[in-house]
Amino acid sequence: MSLNFTIILQIISFLILMFILTKVFYRPLLNFLDQRVQYTSDKIKKTEKEKVDAEKRNREAEKNLDRAREQVLEWKDLAKKEIEAEKRNFLKEMKKEKGQILDEAKQEIDKEVVKSREKLKKEVSRISLSMAEKILKREIDEKDKARLLKEGMEKMQKVSG
Repeated sequence: MSLNFTIILQIISFLILMFILTKVFYRPLLNFLDQRVQYTSDKIKKTEKEKVDAEKRNREAEKNLDRAREQVLEWKDLAKKEIEAEKRNFLKEMKKEKGQILDEAKQEIDKEVVKSREKLKKEVSRISLSMAEKILKREIDEKDKARLLKEGMEKMQKVSG
């Protein structure tokens, strides 16, 4: 019977050990594993939700970026049109100013030509009188000078006229 008692004692010891292991280690280990599975499952769900949210935000950002690109292109086209309009206006103003400057220059040149002609006429008359004096070898009086000047001027006006 000793063999039977030892086996029974071993079975009882084994059952006590199983009970203790189950209570002390196995259930807490199962609880820990269940918690770990739940934690991992929650993390996966949270990650998937965040991924969906991130994809949604990414699509919205892409839409906003596309709208911004379109708006920038519109602004660029508008700026080009405004620059072209300003360029045309500037060129019109420059042509107008050019015309005015040319007109003023022509008027100034005409005035200078008239002044130069007058100076030239007076100089020619003076030289003519001087030559006439030399030719005649005598002094021409003021009355003759005035008459000769007047005649010379009239002839020059007819020639240049």
